Amino acid sequence: MEKALKVALAPRALMFVDFDTGQRVGVNRLNAALVAEIGEHMALSVVTNGVSIDDDVSFEDWPPLVKVVKYDSAGPHLVSLRSICDLMAILGRERPDTVHCYTYNQLFVMTAVKLLWRRPLQLVFTDHNSLGWKGVGRLKRLLCLAIARPHFISLNRQQFSFLSRHSVLAKSVSYIPNGVDIRLFDARARAAVKRASFTRLLYPAALYPWKGHATLIEAVRLLVDRKCEVQLRLAGDGPQRTELEERVRQERLEGTVVFLGYLSGTALAREMARADIGVFPSYSEMLPLSCLEMMAAGLPVVATRVGGLPDVIQDGRSGYLVEPGDAPQLADRIEHLIRNTEAAQQLGLCASSYVREHCSVRNVAEQLMSLYRMVSAQTR
Repeated sequence: MEKALKVALAPRALMFVDFDTGQRVGVNRLNAALVAEIGEHMALSVVTNGVSIDDDVSFEDWPPLVKVVKYDSAGPHLVSLRSICDLMAILGRERPDTVHCYTYNQLFVMTAVKLLWRRPLQLVFTDHNSLGWKGVGRLKRLLCLAIARPHFISLNRQQFSFLSRHSVLAKSVSYIPNGVDIRLFDARARAAVKRASFTRLLYPAALYPWKGHATLIEAVRLLVDRKCEVQLRLAGDGPQRTELEERVRQERLEGTVVFLGYLSGTALAREMARADIGVFPSYSEMLPLSCLEMMAAGLPVVATRVGGLPDVIQDGRSGYLVEPGDAPQLADRIEHLIRNTEAAQQLGLCASSYVREHCSVRNVAEQLMSLYRMVSAQTR
């Protein structure tokens, strides 16, 4: 009873966990873990248009004080009068001090709602869309920020520095990295797995051109030519799958490159426990959750020097960084880890320690709750 009263008197926050509006399943899995942690300490309502979070995560896993509000009006890129009216009704019932958005669509519609609501309400926004900072998309998103002026959460220090210099785009800017459920992605699970006679490479990412799969397949071709016994396992799906499968056939890498499709959190954790080396050759990122999960699982990771990856990977200490699109450099680093197992093990241990210390769900939840308390004070 005392705990329930304490939670009821705390600032009230509302968080979006939407589907089909730009968020990837991995982000929803992270948000589900954050909800479970935050809901133990403060009043939290969750707005969702989905019926489940992931194959192995459900709403029932959350604390009883977390209120789930179903919201069916917003689809991809859709901001309608009905969605605005529905959200205003939700605000009327839930009375939050703060609304946390995770996509520009959510931020845009909540900005319209806030203008009509005419009551104190703070918007918090976490930007997971690295592609939004290029070309026309960059201009659209900068305009959205200038109108909304949310409390902005940046996932990488480069973006944090940019927004800190342009206060017209945000009321405040905080650097809070993605969080990892270290109960699921734990380096200790790898110790119980029997290693294969060949080296398993793992890349967990959706199959889109900017994810660098073509460069990775080229690097695997180089490794095979150098007599390295490897198998590349691609966890994820997407529109580029047919093109990549054809590329694999052209390179005569059938059986060496394996397409696993989408994996739920538990299945992905098992795959990481079986892997020997993690790779992340993307061309554009904010801060990829799956890379942090591989690090938490104790994998030595070879990643590109883009977005927030240099913030969490210290080159030569907790992983290796290479230039995007450079297949020979990528192959060189992977080959070095294949032929130096002790160095690979040390990189994996350092990576796991870093994530446990800086990027656990509990650590991130505490930073979010601190931010919620700070911004909710501005509504009173």
